[in-house]
Amino acid sequence: MRPMTDYHPKCLVKINERPILDYIVEALPDVIDELILVIGYRGEQVREHCGDTFYGRKVQYVVQGNPVAGTANALMVAREKLKPDQKFLVLMGDDLCGKDGLTRAVSHDLCILAAESDEPEKYGVILKDENSMLKDIIEKPKAPPSNLVSTGAMVLDQRIFNYETAPDPRTGEQYLPDMLKQLASVHPVSIEVFHKWYPIGYPGDIVIVERVLKEVSLLE
Repeated sequence: MRPMTDYHPKCLVKINERPILDYIVEALPDVIDELILVIGYRGEQVREHCGDTFYGRKVQYVVQGNPVAGTANALMVAREKLKPDQKFLVLMGDDLCGKDGLTRAVSHDLCILAAESDEPEKYGVILKDENSMLKDIIEKPKAPPSNLVSTGAMVLDQRIFNYETAPDPRTGEQYLPDMLKQLASVHPVSIEVFHKWYPIGYPGDIVIVERVLKEVSLLE
């Protein structure tokens, strides 16, 4: 996302003059009453932007010391802030998600949010079992067996911490889907499909999403 992220964290990059983070939080299901934001690069800007209350929700902050440690590590550092008897919604800070899909997801005890993609080889491809529950996630396969991909959004509870993942030998990252696959082998993980999901990984995505959001609302 450079040069857009030279001076700002990605979640504060603007789309139609609004930070990505504003769209994410605004679309959260009404049942979500608290935010735990994992920050790192230029995290002070996120604190300044959100404060102690953001869109009517209490905010807590956790610092991920290693910026390339990955999504599993991000969840681990937030663990102490999570309430032990409640499930929680995990979202990436650079994806826009529709409220309808998120609301359907939080109705489940455990859930992964998927989306149909024209380029599934760029993502983790989701496989279902005979009960249409999560069976496997195949990361960036050369010959994708499906066009249903993981969006990185998940509904989890404390059971996820019963599983571990080793750092990737190439990148050093720890991937949350590795833990989720282990969880799904023991406990049923539902799959909900987003009708509105817009990942933002490159500057060109901003132009596309800006155009889309002039015609589509994430809140409907």
